[in-house]
Amino acid sequence: MVGLIAICAVLAVGLALVVHGTLVKNKWGINLDSVSCPRCNTVLPRVRKPRSLQQSMWGGWTCPNCGVGVDKWGREVNPTMEIPAKTGGNDPSPPRKGWPWYLWLLVLLFPIPFSPWWLTIICLAVFCSLVYLFTREA
Repeated sequence: MVGLIAICAVLAVGLALVVHGTLVKNKWGINLDSVSCPRCNTVLPRVRKPRSLQQSMWGGWTCPNCGVGVDKWGREVNPTMEIPAKTGGNDPSPPRKGWPWYLWLLVLLFPIPFSPWWLTIICLAVFCSLVYLFTREA
């Protein structure tokens, strides 16, 4: 019973973070509206190709026309650290940097001796998802 209450409390805190983030437009919120570039007003696509870990985790785009970073709310991010726009489709995306293999192994193997079977399955699913995200071709 105590475990169920703890799980419900954690879920309620998570839900409160998402609702608050949506209202104040921070990184925890969810934006369902379309977003356009703040510099050139290009409408950014719904399906995005993240070019950084921050864009992968918290949402955001890199404008295909002017190369400016845009967060999920349509605000410019790091105007001094712009990624150059693609020219003619010949400019390959910058390579992704992944974690070293030993950190992946730690993520996978650390919880196994200390957890029930269902948590081990969740850790395996997270590990497989991360491997897929960081090793797939862009």
